[in-house]
Amino acid sequence: MKKIISILFLCSIILSNCDDNKLGKRKINALKPSVEEFVSGNKKVQKLWYEDRMDEMGLVSNSREKYKIIVKYFSLKMESLREKKLNNAELKREFPKLIRKLRKDVSNYLTTEQIKIHDDSWEIISTAIYKREGL
Repeated sequence: MKKIISILFLCSIILSNCDDNKLGKRKINALKPSVEEFVSGNKKVQKLWYEDRMDEMGLVSNSREKYKIIVKYFSLKMESLREKKLNNAELKREFPKLIRKLRKDVSNYLTTEQIKIHDDSWEIISTAIYKREGL
């Protein structure tokens, strides 16, 4: 009887770990939104995803704060392009300029590997913005 109880207990632990693994995978997938999720404008998911990307870059404390400040600065500049009521051709010209300036500024604080993660992140974000704005 004790053997059966021990086996059932071990099985329940294994099964609960499998469920945790599934939950972990779902959580990770939730932090990797598609272009469509960025187009939808779900700020909460976007913020979690970007925090995850900074974790992936290994940014902590001071370097993370510097990076966030630079990204926020350029994000505000990008948002201001919409307020300027630029036409599509002007947006297509000005937006990439800001992306390049952002990359130049953050490259002073990032390693080559971190820059790749940054570039991949902004490729997704840029595609979503172009799609949302109909560019």
